[in-house]
Amino acid sequence: MSKKLKVCAVAAFVSTMFLGTVTAYSNGTVNSNLEKEKIYKNYETVVTAYSNALTDTETKDISTDVNLTSADLEQNVPVILCIDNVPRLIKTSAKTVGEFLDEEEKELGVSLYTDDLKEDTKITSNMVINAYVYNEVTYTITDKIKYETIENPNSSMPKGTKKVVRKGQEGLVQKTIKDTYKGDKLVKSETLSSTVLKEASNEVVEYGTAESLTVSVSGQNLSYKSAINVTATGYTRFDPGCNSTTATGTKATKGAIAVDPRVIPLGTKLYVPGYGIGVASDTGGAIKGNKIDLCFDSVSEALNWGRRSVVAY
Repeated sequence: MSKKLKVCAVAAFVSTMFLGTVTAYSNGTVNSNLEKEKIYKNYETVVTAYSNALTDTETKDISTDVNLTSADLEQNVPVILCIDNVPRLIKTSAKTVGEFLDEEEKELGVSLYTDDLKEDTKITSNMVINAYVYNEVTYTITDKIKYETIENPNSSMPKGTKKVVRKGQEGLVQKTIKDTYKGDKLVKSETLSSTVLKEASNEVVEYGTAESLTVSVSGQNLSYKSAINVTATGYTRFDPGCNSTTATGTKATKGAIAVDPRVIPLGTKLYVPGYGIGVASDTGGAIKGNKIDLCFDSVSEALNWGRRSVVAY
């Protein structure tokens, strides 16, 4: 048997095992009615499988002189393309990575990029190409515009006190934003347009500068050391968690004021407009910072006071 005929027998024998019925061969070239890509894909397997069934002499006899051209063998090379970490098995006749990506871009309708390989890198069987796409997402949002706080001095107010003259209001702005992703990673975000829907209104606060530390109480001018803005809440000894004795041991009655000792030391004498004069003699777990509790003798008085923002002298 000649070398060429033996090669044909190799292809016929193994192709029958892998592919089913083989119709005809001529000089080692596959006829057009056969599935060429399957023959090429399994070519190495074909030669190896049949060679194992021959004697050493016969194996040597068919190891060369194959009439399949190199161009034929390069057709439909399997390549593993991973786009954004999702693998795809693709057969290609491209010679380089650049040619292969160009083909896939036309097929998928997206632009593909790779950082691992150069465009002129030659395609090899079963090579892995890690690629990614740039995705652009455009959307519109409504965002808040922060207001500023403007502070103005007021010589008629005691030094150390503040008063909100006008509350600030946030504005609204509509933005069109374009985000660019490399795979699933955000690499760029830009504002395409910005339209103000509502202007922000600045907050105006006045602070006292008066050096004369006196306050009028029942027609009398009383001197004081300092004045602070506080939130004052009414309470009684009858409230849950309260009793008739303060933290300093005095009686819990009107005039007893609960404070945060880090802000107002215990024993400090205070004047609270609308309440009167009292002494910082009690404490409470919820009293932190510029908060005070004013003790009343009846629940109705405490409820009537409620919670207010006042200046404590």
